[in-house]
Amino acid sequence: MVELTIDDELAARGQQLLEFEELLKVKLPEQYKDFLLKQSNGALLRGCFEYVFLGVKDETCVTRLLSPSQDEKSVNLLRILTDDRRTFSATMLPIGYTMNGDILCLETGVDNYGNVYLWKHEWEYSGDEDEEDVSMCLVARDFDSFLSSLK
Repeated sequence: MVELTIDDELAARGQQLLEFEELLKVKLPEQYKDFLLKQSNGALLRGCFEYVFLGVKDETCVTRLLSPSQDEKSVNLLRILTDDRRTFSATMLPIGYTMNGDILCLETGVDNYGNVYLWKHEWEYSGDEDEEDVSMCLVARDFDSFLSSLK
């Protein structure tokens, strides 16, 4: 029987993240990758955060973070992507859920790379180029700032 060491597990998770980036053709922000490497399945985070949506300050709580892991204990990001990718820009990567069904997203495109957004499911964007997408609101300028904002 082969026993995995912590270094072996980290290497395997690192390889899994590289494969995930290649599959989705994205470059994940280093802060987010570091978090995933340390958390193993990413799902352990809980906490509440404040945000401003359409000029109104509000608060919600993270209920679950998604994970690129194939581990059955995690909420698999690839399965979620097939359902939720249609609702926002292809450069937005869903990374978690809030208590009221909204989705936390990480910007992976050139503009605003690494920003964390909250997608408000009640305000789903129709995709019409003439219509402004108001379904997203900025939560943090990077993943570490998001983690620091959790209470």
